[in-house]
Amino acid sequence: MLGNTALLADTEKQSIPLALELEFAGVSKSFASVLACDSIDLKIKGGGIHALVGENGAGKSTLTKMLAGFYQPTSGSLYLSGKEVVFNSAADARKHGIGMVHQQLALVPSFTGYENVLLGDERLSFALNKKVLEKKVAAKASELGFNLNLALPVSAMSIADRQKLEIFKLLWRDAKVLILDEPTSQLAPLEAEEILRLASDLAATGRIVILITHHLNEVISFARSISVLRKGQLVANVVADELSREELAGRMLEFDQTLPVKSQYVQSDISLLKLVDINTEATPGRRSLKEINLELKAGEVVGVAGVTGAGQIELAEIVAGLLKPESGKFYFENEDLKTLKKVSVGYVPSEQKQACAFELSLASNCFLKAVDGSGSFGFLNQSLLKKQAREIISYFKVTPALPEVSGQALSGGNLQRLIIGRELKSEAKIIVADNPSAGLDAFTSKRVRQEFAAFAKEGKTVLFISPDVDELITVCDRILVMFKGKIVGEQRAGEYDSQALALLMGGVENNSCLKMKVGNA
Repeated sequence: MLGNTALLADTEKQSIPLALELEFAGVSKSFASVLACDSIDLKIKGGGIHALVGENGAGKSTLTKMLAGFYQPTSGSLYLSGKEVVFNSAADARKHGIGMVHQQLALVPSFTGYENVLLGDERLSFALNKKVLEKKVAAKASELGFNLNLALPVSAMSIADRQKLEIFKLLWRDAKVLILDEPTSQLAPLEAEEILRLASDLAATGRIVILITHHLNEVISFARSISVLRKGQLVANVVADELSREELAGRMLEFDQTLPVKSQYVQSDISLLKLVDINTEATPGRRSLKEINLELKAGEVVGVAGVTGAGQIELAEIVAGLLKPESGKFYFENEDLKTLKKVSVGYVPSEQKQACAFELSLASNCFLKAVDGSGSFGFLNQSLLKKQAREIISYFKVTPALPEVSGQALSGGNLQRLIIGRELKSEAKIIVADNPSAGLDAFTSKRVRQEFAAFAKEGKTVLFISPDVDELITVCDRILVMFKGKIVGEQRAGEYDSQALALLMGGVENNSCLKMKVGNA
């Protein structure tokens, strides 16, 4: 039997009130001595995307988590359509039609799309008719324009489809206020545009859609209104058409923090790592790699471009020693190796949970992979650990700057800074960085690119994977393009052609691209 059938039938017909309005009235939030949000006064109306921008630690996540019921304000009030609301939990917020899609998606990989949508739906009874429910879910998805194969397990879905599934899960619960925290950080440009157009369509129905993003082009192109936070304070609240991208960046930062752009390729003859005819088999959730021939030389940053699922993650895991190929050879500093497991490779994965233990202290997270020089007779020197951790924390200005706090105390951006700082300070000669700028503000992203370039200049190398072609052009000495598990092209700094790169990413060859040499050459 289907529980609360009438309720579900009614919610399908509900319309979104045109006068939907959200208000933060003098809202502040403190964590011990840290004032994360300081007397925020802000009104947001339905009908268009409202972008929330600012550097890491500016207060964006704290503000929206108060709205979503995860935190309670230290002072101030929240109003929804003129009525004061108090949320003691996320469940309270959901009952008022408020939902949040977090930067780290909260889906069960082994469950199907249907199962993830229905999981935890408080409106349903325990006696459920699965087929009837799935039919209703599919009808709702079709009605709202979601093109998803809900019968697939999440582990087999693309990252873009997982993002859409999270959004649809909120809409299934009749969300009228949607908070999207960095929804495009893991997506290629075309996929990001699809998600943002979907968000725009939802906002056009009268819903409030709050977009947290560091991609200023997305803000300028899709937002109707923009709020800028800096150090917990609201410093600007404007109509999107009133600001250029440069002006918006200026509001976010207190001073001009520009960094140089890569303009030419520096040739190197010293080979650090060579992959020859590497092949892997396809498995659920993994693409096969075919005839991968790649050489990483000392002193260069090598970029990898491609749409999501083109094989970048699998290539990253091969170089990091986490994925064993079916065939092919490795050469490290011209030595023939059977495996890369013994080679010191730093790794910044696309998902932070693969690189840290949230329940451990920052000091412990700084030394998850190695404690060289920090131990004696099998015992760790805790004071030395904390000293070295403080150096890493200070290096990238991680907040809070306390080695003893747990990883759970850090925002996504600060956790990313910690992971990158740890890898840069390691003994690795090669770093694999998979979308390292995801969740970082504009200045920190530039700082990261600068640090990777400096790392390479020390005679080391970086394999830099990003869905953002402009970012690759900015930092990389050369860019490889992947398509369907193959490396299909290459361009070098000083010869970059973004249109040709985009064509290659879509599987269209272009003569202006320098083609990769196949084999050992």
